[in-house]
Amino acid sequence: PVGGDALDPEFTEAGAAVTFVSRPVGLDELAAWEKKTKLRMMSFPVCEDDIAIIVHKENPIKQLTLAQLKVAFGESKERPTWGALGLTDALAGKPILVHGRDQYSGTRNHLRKVILGEAPDTVGKAHGSYTSLVNAVAADPNAIGYCRDAFVREGVRAVPIVAGDRAQPYLARTCSLVVATPHGKAVPPLVKEFLGCLYRA
Repeated sequence: PVGGDALDPEFTEAGAAVTFVSRPVGLDELAAWEKKTKLRMMSFPVCEDDIAIIVHKENPIKQLTLAQLKVAFGESKERPTWGALGLTDALAGKPILVHGRDQYSGTRNHLRKVILGEAPDTVGKAHGSYTSLVNAVAADPNAIGYCRDAFVREGVRAVPIVAGDRAQPYLARTCSLVVATPHGKAVPPLVKEFLGCLYRA
């Protein structure tokens, strides 16, 4: 299985398996998965990935702070307007429509933790793929969303994020490889070889 936060049923029944998780995996989470699967879980950081915050190509917003992202992506009784993020043009009175991934998305849950901590997020429209999400933002001047940097295309624009005293084009995250084996058994040679190839690359 690839990405996301939900363990695939085949993964939990495989006996020894490897899965990719598109975010860091903590010790508490590994312990919870071990309890659920009755398997021994190990996590390995394998790559850095960049997440872009995207808006419609004609949206004039120049940059966003983490505090502003909290306003945009946080749960609220009434949707904030683009004016709350500093725009004063025709968009100022328009509500911000959030496009995101579904509840099983590792990207969505990683962003929620980075931007909101333990607070709930809001998604006006949940998408099963980055392609669908990006297309929706490209079609809606009021929209904001996110995607891996490789999915940024014509029709949308990545907004720089201000963190500390500098702006950065993307939000970086570490992706993980999770290895599951039965308790008391060694990691299979093929899995060891696969990990060795990753770290030698």
